[in-house]
Amino acid sequence: MRCIIIDDEPSSRQILKTHISEMPNLTLVKTCEDAIQGLQIIEKLRPDLVFLDINMPEVSGLELLQMIPWVGSSVIMTSAYQTYAIDGYDYDVLGFLSKPVNYKSFVKTVCKALDRKKRKSNSLPADSAALPNQSIPASEYPLQTPYFDASCLWVKFDRQLFAIPYQNICFIEGQHNYVAIFCTGDHVVRTRTTISEISRGLPEHFVKTHRSYIVNRYQIKSIEGSTIQMRNNYKVSIAKDERTEIIFRLTTGQKRSG
Repeated sequence: MRCIIIDDEPSSRQILKTHISEMPNLTLVKTCEDAIQGLQIIEKLRPDLVFLDINMPEVSGLELLQMIPWVGSSVIMTSAYQTYAIDGYDYDVLGFLSKPVNYKSFVKTVCKALDRKKRKSNSLPADSAALPNQSIPASEYPLQTPYFDASCLWVKFDRQLFAIPYQNICFIEGQHNYVAIFCTGDHVVRTRTTISEISRGLPEHFVKTHRSYIVNRYQIKSIEGSTIQMRNNYKVSIAKDERTEIIFRLTTGQKRSG
C-alpha cells in the first residue's frame, strides 16, 4: 500500500515514517509539510493511504477533506485532540490515531483500515457492468457521466466507468461536489456530480426527499415522522416543509394533481 504523510510537525512525521518502515505491506512514497502540498501530491500520486494531520496552519486537515472529500476513504487522521475524530467520519475516513502515535495503536488502526479499504474495493454491486479494458482512465471514454440508460446509471468511479442497475440503488446522498450511491449489499459508490444533476435523469420511482437525498421508493422499509428506514437499514430524512407531498409520492408513485 502506497502511503503519504501530511503533517507540519517534524517529530510526528518521523514517528510515522518509522512505524511505516516496520510494516512490510506499507511503502512511504512522499511526506508533506502542509495541506496545500498534500493536495497536489494526492492529485498526482493517488496514494492508497494518507496519514493526515488535522491541526495545521493556513489549511487544516479537515479543510483539505472539504476540498477533496473523495480522498476520505483513504485517510487515517492524526491529532492530539480526539474530538476531531468525530468530524473526520463525515468524510468516511478509515481511522484515527491519537498523537503521539505509539506503534501498537498504529498497527491496530492500520490493520483495521486496510481491512476496511479491502472491503470497499469490492463495493460495487456484483452484477454491475464495467466497460472493457478497465485500465483505461474514465476520462478517455467518450461517455459523459452521469449517464442514464433504460436499466442502468453510468458513473465514473475510481477512474473507471461503471453501470449500476437502478434496482440495486437504495438511495443517493449529496456530499459537497460528490454524491454517494448506496446500493444493495452495503455497497457504496462515490462519483463527482451534484444531487440536482443526478436527480434529473433518474426514473420516476426515485424521489428527492430532501436537498441531500434521493430515495428509491422500492427500497423503503418503513416511514416514521420525517425519517425513512431503508431496506439496507440506513435512515434518510424527509424535508419537513414538503413532507405531505413527498410521502404521497413515495407511497403512490404519483405527484398530486394541481
